[in-house]
Amino acid sequence: YLELPDVIKAVGYVEDVQWFVEKQGGLCRCCCCCKDRRRRQDRRTSSTSGDSESAVSEEEEDFWEHYEQREFDSFAFPPGVLCPAMICCSVPPSEGEEAEVAPGVPSFPRRSRLDQKNCWDSADGAGIKVRGPGYLQDRKKCESKSPMLVLDGAQLLRGRDLESYSNSSKCCFRGNGFSLILNFRLPDVQLVISWSVAEGADWLDTPQGLQFRRFVYEMSAEDRSRRLKLIARVLEGSFMLKQAVGSKPAIIGNQCSIQYFRHQDSLEASMDMGDSSIGRRLRGLLDGSSVLELFILLEGLNPAELPERLLGGLTLCRVDVASLAS
Repeated sequence: YLELPDVIKAVGYVEDVQWFVEKQGGLCRCCCCCKDRRRRQDRRTSSTSGDSESAVSEEEEDFWEHYEQREFDSFAFPPGVLCPAMICCSVPPSEGEEAEVAPGVPSFPRRSRLDQKNCWDSADGAGIKVRGPGYLQDRKKCESKSPMLVLDGAQLLRGRDLESYSNSSKCCFRGNGFSLILNFRLPDVQLVISWSVAEGADWLDTPQGLQFRRFVYEMSAEDRSRRLKLIARVLEGSFMLKQAVGSKPAIIGNQCSIQYFRHQDSLEASMDMGDSSIGRRLRGLLDGSSVLELFILLEGLNPAELPERLLGGLTLCRVDVASLAS
C-alpha cells in the first residue's frame, strides 16, 4: 500500500486526500480488508453480548461474494467510503535498488514487450475527446482522430537546467523531417519528447494542418502559449490515481513559462515546470506505479481551427526516475 505522503505526491495537492486521513480509523464496505475488519469487530461484539446469532448477515455475505468477483474500478465508490486498498499499486522497488543496465543498451528505451518497465511507446489517443466542429456554439466535444505527428522518441535527463534541448549536444532526434520537440523541465528531471511530420501526411491542407503551420511559422510566443494544451491519462494504475488525473486538457502556458526555439527543421517548446503544480503532479507520476499517456494539441479558438485534433502522443510505461541510470 502507498503511504500518505506518496498519495499526496501522486495527486499533487492535499485537499482531495483529506478524507483519506479522516477515514483511516473508519469502517467501510469497499474492500476485503475492511470486510475482514468488520467481521472481527462483529465477532467481538457478539461474544461480549452472548448473542449466538451470527453477526454477518446473509445479505452481507452475498454482497462480498459478488464483489470479490469484480475489479475495483467496476464499482463507483464515492470518496467518503474510499479506503486504502483502492490505491494499492505495484510493489515499489526496495530502497537503494537500482536497475542494472547492460553496456550499450539505452536506459530509457522504446517498449519491446507488454510487461516492460521504464520505457516509452506511442499512443493512439483512442477515446480522447476534443472540441468538435461546432464547439463554440453547442459546447460539444467529439473523439479525436489519430495523432497528426509521428513519435520519434523520448529522453529523460537528470537535472532541469537545459533550457534548449535542440541547441545542445544531447539532441538525438534530428534527421526525421520537421520535428516538434517538447522539453518538460520538471523539478529534478527533464522529459524530452520529439514528434515529426510524416512524409506525404494527409492532414497538411486540413484546418488542423493549416493551424499547425501558423503555430510553427507565424504565431508569436504569446499566441502559441495560448493554444498549446496537454492531456494526461492514466491507462494502468490505482482507482484513485485515475480519478485524480482524469483526461481534462490544460493550457500549459497558464501554469508555467514557455520558451520557443525555432530552427529550419524543428520547433522546441521548453516549459519551465519546476515551480508549477502541473510540473509537480507530472513528476509525482514518474514513480513506477502507473502507465501514463501524454497528448498535446492546439486549442481551437475560432471556427476555422475546429474540430481539434491531437498533435502527438506518448505512453510512459511504469517509469521510475529513481531506478534509471543517470
